[in-house]
Amino acid sequence: RSRVAMSGQRLCSVVWFMRISAAAGSGLSARAYCSAQGWPYSTFMAWRQRLCRELAGGALSFRSVAR
Repeated sequence: RSRVAMSGQRLCSVVWFMRISAAAGSGLSARAYCSAQGWPYSTFMAWRQRLCRELAGGALSFRSVAR
């Protein structure tokens, strides 16, 4: 992959991480939060699953983020 593609992918990951974090702090269910924001629930859940996998030791390890 090109650097531009990788950079765009990282940006998407950061954006979705921020969205998921905001949803978690909202006091709403994920489905209700997505509805309020106008996002597809399935897309939200796919990104949440992907980021959980990455933080569990995939492409983005927790140790590299925590340092």
